[in-house]
Amino acid sequence: MAYPTRLAEAYQGNLEQSELQEFRRYDWTDASKQMSNFFSRSLIKLPQGKTIFIYQFAPGNWVSMIEQGALEGIKKQVVQEDVRQFLERIPPNHKLNIVGLFCTHYPVFVNTIKNETTMSGYADLSTQFIEQGALAATYAYDALSGQYVDRVRTTPLPEQELMLLLEQAEPKIVLSGENIEQTKKLVQTIFPELHNIPIVREPFKQELQPRAPIQ
Repeated sequence: MAYPTRLAEAYQGNLEQSELQEFRRYDWTDASKQMSNFFSRSLIKLPQGKTIFIYQFAPGNWVSMIEQGALEGIKKQVVQEDVRQFLERIPPNHKLNIVGLFCTHYPVFVNTIKNETTMSGYADLSTQFIEQGALAATYAYDALSGQYVDRVRTTPLPEQELMLLLEQAEPKIVLSGENIEQTKKLVQTIFPELHNIPIVREPFKQELQPRAPIQ
């Protein structure tokens, strides 16, 4: 798996991975059908004698519940059951220092995840919850900011010009793929206040050309 491998490289440790475990669960759309959850455990032995334990969990229902608009009660019940199933596979003395929600959808359930992990005793106030979106935004900002150094405004914008700019600004969500309808549903679920924002498809540009400098 990519994440444990890269983490082991970063810490210069020795990676040991167990076999992927599959657990059958009912499909939230039809209890007579089944789907799969997956669990894995990895450990990284560090040179200084310490060990990092990594527990990964891939629930089969979560993404489709969000994209297909499952009722809140159903989503909460399924997520609670899945998180408990995940925690049952972790030794009781292994507290969670970091919980990574490494999917664009999972932050929708962050409160339920926090509640379940805390009530079970695996997490507490010191546990850090990391969301993929924040990491991706920071990475993208760092990658792009260097291309726009010459566009940084050094003088304040007059209030009248600022108000005109805000009135004319038309933010939109740009996709390089075809899943526009799925994205609309996702936006309605996560950011209902942005239900009117345009979602368009544009070809991906390999190189971004900076505009003329702003004085």
